[in-house]
Amino acid sequence: MARTKFKETSIVDKIEILYDDTIQVRTRNQVLKNGVEIASSFQRHVLYKGDNLSGQDLRVQKIATVLWDL
Repeated sequence: MARTKFKETSIVDKIEILYDDTIQVRTRNQVLKNGVEIASSFQRHVLYKGDNLSGQDLRVQKIATVLWDL
């Protein structure tokens, strides 16, 4: 009998720059069963100039550095 494998993943799938130079980040949380997505949800958070970027996705850090150092 084949074993069912479940896996949870979280990926940053959207990074948006808003009109006031804030950065909105969307994270997709997925539950996979044998490699096939069976459920997902989204979480968003907003970063403002001067926020601590440690722990953020590397792409978010790079965008913030360029955008906020202009």
